Amino acid sequence: MYLLFVFSHIIHLLFVFSHNMHLLFLFSHNMYLLFVFSNNMHLLFLFSHNMYLLFVFSHNMHLLFLFSHNMYLLFVFSHNMHLLFVFPHNMRLLFVFLHSMYLLFFYVFRIQLN
Repeated sequence: MYLLFVFSHIIHLLFVFSHNMHLLFLFSHNMYLLFVFSNNMHLLFLFSHNMYLLFVFSHNMHLLFLFSHNMYLLFVFSHNMHLLFVFPHNMRLLFVFLHSMYLLFFYVFRIQLN
C-alpha cells in the first residue's frame, strides 16, 4: 500500500513538474510574442518616421523651388526695368543719329549748292 502511495505520489509530482514546464513554456512564448509585437511597433514607428522625413524633404524641395522661382521672377522684373530704361535711351540715340544725319545731309547739300 505504501509503495502504491509512493508510486502515485511520484506520478503526481511528474504531472506537477510537466504542468509547471508547460506554464513556463507558455510564459516564455508570451514573452516572445510581446517581443515580436514591440518589434513590429518599432518597425511601424520607423516607417512612419521615414514617411515624415520624406514629407519634410519634399516640403524643402518645394520651398527650394519656390525660392528659385521667385529669384527668376525677380530677374524678369529687373530685366523689364532695364528694358524700360534702355528703350527711351535708344530713342534718344536714334534721335541723335537721325539729327546728325540730317545735319550732315544739310551740310553736304549746302556745300554742293555753293
